[in-house]
Amino acid sequence: MDKAKSIKEDVVSYWGVRSQDFAAQRKRELESSKAERWKKEILPFLPKDRKETRILDVGTGSGFSRFCWRRKDMRR
Repeated sequence: MDKAKSIKEDVVSYWGVRSQDFAAQRKRELESSKAERWKKEILPFLPKDRKETRILDVGTGSGFSRFCWRRKDMRR
């Protein structure tokens, strides 16, 4: 077996088991004070009237920030 195929199989095997736990952990973070701390840090840099504010979530891993902002009055 070539090295690339072996690595791919290892990754698929790992995430096949880990994905449910990973999703559950992200959900717990969104319901924790962590989400509020992030918002508290970022909100001062956003316009006061956020009805038309759009946030582009690029390369943030699990999409934590996308779901964090979903609860605010912003488009995503």
